[in-house]
Amino acid sequence: MAVHPNDLERIRQMSQEATFGEKAQINWEGFKEGLEQAFPGAENALTVAWCQFGRANIEALIDGPNFAVIGTQGVFVSRGKKKLLGGIKFDAITWDRVKEYGPVDYFSDDGTNGKYAIEFHGPGGVFLGRLAWYIHAKRFQQKKNDELAMNTALERDRVLKVVSGLL
Repeated sequence: MAVHPNDLERIRQMSQEATFGEKAQINWEGFKEGLEQAFPGAENALTVAWCQFGRANIEALIDGPNFAVIGTQGVFVSRGKKKLLGGIKFDAITWDRVKEYGPVDYFSDDGTNGKYAIEFHGPGGVFLGRLAWYIHAKRFQQKKNDELAMNTALERDRVLKVVSGLL
């Protein structure tokens, strides 16, 4: 089964309405192909977010900007780019594999860098992946830094609320 063109158009519209986070160019044909591979049939997108996705359980790791769709079947993350050896680059986590999830915050010792994240774990505590939003504080700009941190936490919490409604 294929993703209905109206669903893809709705996701595209949602991507333009998502204003928070570092954005990146999306190849929509590749995105559609990846979505069809990850979630055959209808995928009801509930919300989207510009964030990073990581599969490595390393606190210091910084992943590139990506586009996440949180839907009724799981999380799909892609920019629609092609893999080096063919196929589409994407990550997906289906809700039936998630046994634990929750918010996690990481900050450097000096407080200048951090990330707000949602981590997903499967059976046996196996790390499935993380949606993350990074902050990079600037020196001598405490008020701006605090505002950025609060807005970043609010974005993570907005997505977490949708995820919590599904699991």
